[in-house]
Amino acid sequence: MRRLADRLLGRGMGQLGERFLWPVLLSDLARYLDAMKFTRVPRLTADGLESFRAAAGRRDDVRGAIEDFISGGSDLYFESVGTVKMLAETDAGSFHHLLEIAVRRRHARDVAPIEIVVNSIDEDPATGVAQEVESFRQFVDRLELTARKHLPVGEIAVEYTGRITVDGGGSSGAENGAIIFDISGMANSGAGPPALFPLYGVTLGRTTERELAGMGRHATGKDDRGQVFKYYVISGMNFWYENGVVNSMYITNSDPLPTQWRALGFSWELSYAKWIALCAQRGFEVQEVTPPGTIPHFSGSRMTFSAEIVVIWREESGEYPIRFVFNYGEGTTAKDSDTLYSIGIRLE
Repeated sequence: MRRLADRLLGRGMGQLGERFLWPVLLSDLARYLDAMKFTRVPRLTADGLESFRAAAGRRDDVRGAIEDFISGGSDLYFESVGTVKMLAETDAGSFHHLLEIAVRRRHARDVAPIEIVVNSIDEDPATGVAQEVESFRQFVDRLELTARKHLPVGEIAVEYTGRITVDGGGSSGAENGAIIFDISGMANSGAGPPALFPLYGVTLGRTTERELAGMGRHATGKDDRGQVFKYYVISGMNFWYENGVVNSMYITNSDPLPTQWRALGFSWELSYAKWIALCAQRGFEVQEVTPPGTIPHFSGSRMTFSAEIVVIWREESGEYPIRFVFNYGEGTTAKDSDTLYSIGIRLE
């Protein structure tokens, strides 16, 4: 039996400075662990106080464990939380993987805001060291790629610690991997409160086509009339322009939300009711385009929740009509999560 250990570290980038919302980030973390097929959360603590330690050392429901923790705390409680730690584990083939996760909202500059220690044990004694190392590296690669989709991370770097313990003693000298998570996009560095725009340097209604050309690459696809689409791709986001000025953007739930939007409380997992509550809390006008209801799913196999609203979002950079379309999800009510399909913004 060989034990492979590793660390995933977030670079220190602010002193007492992450401005994420705990419920949003923890929901993202639940989706991340679910996507990586982690099946158990045997322990979860907040500022050293144990939220739960599952019976027999197991909690066989990752999302349920984290969502129970979120639902059990008030907004005031989460404002006071500085560090959340948890264990997550799963089995994959002959490997048993255990993650030791620490997320810190308040930290010194040289301390990571997100730290994940990866412990992997290969329980097949017939597996060679080289094969184990390769399997472990592939697992680390999947951790990295999945993090880009589900966690609000910026730059991700990979390091190798060069340590494998064989049966509790000695070192083979082989390498294993480490991922560094940098969530500098959420650091409270004095740049002001989170905002919708500018996003990646772009502000709807202000940034010109010439400025876009210096920031990203132009679309190459064509529409039904043979005309090249009028948008630029910047940091994976399509910014559309008309009359020389960027005026719209559109994303669906298959796209990752921008980090700074997550800091505003945006999450694809929010239910219709929670989106309404979020906007009401900020005092924004909500216009009902299509009232909540159910319609047949395009597959014809079931019903799905459907609704459409326009929120007039006001901030220092301007006023933006945001169109939220709820459709194609698994839920059928306004309280069900994962029913939001798209977010679109267009200035006329």
